[in-house]
Amino acid sequence: MSIKYSTYLSNLKKGDKPCYVARVKHNGTVVQNAFLKAIAEKSGESVERVRFGWDLAMNELKNQLRNGNRVELEQIAAGIAVQGTFDSANAAWDPAKNRLAAFVNAKGDLKKALAGLATENVTEGASVTVKSVLD
Repeated sequence: MSIKYSTYLSNLKKGDKPCYVARVKHNGTVVQNAFLKAIAEKSGESVERVRFGWDLAMNELKNQLRNGNRVELEQIAAGIAVQGTFDSANAAWDPAKNRLAAFVNAKGDLKKALAGLATENVTEGASVTVKSVLD
């Protein structure tokens, strides 16, 4: 198994040299119902019981964040970030420019889950298309 990616020209430069960034070409998307069903099958529990546990965990995570807390679990850390800029160090909060955003970061084994996987650059080269020919 290899993880495929494509590269794209970035706005950033190192000196005069352009830089490229990569984006993963995912093999597909697993939606929540399929995710919960897979857990149910592996655990021997019903999808409804797994969903109940999932909903409890997500509601508690949301409650902790709404109470201003950072959440540290074995596999993930969740917290609150401020997005937007301020005009000065003591500038007031401007809802038009600033907002609070929840974030989740991988930790432990989850963070290491992709270590050692092969990668493959599937970026296609430039192609030429002739739109018209004049005589």
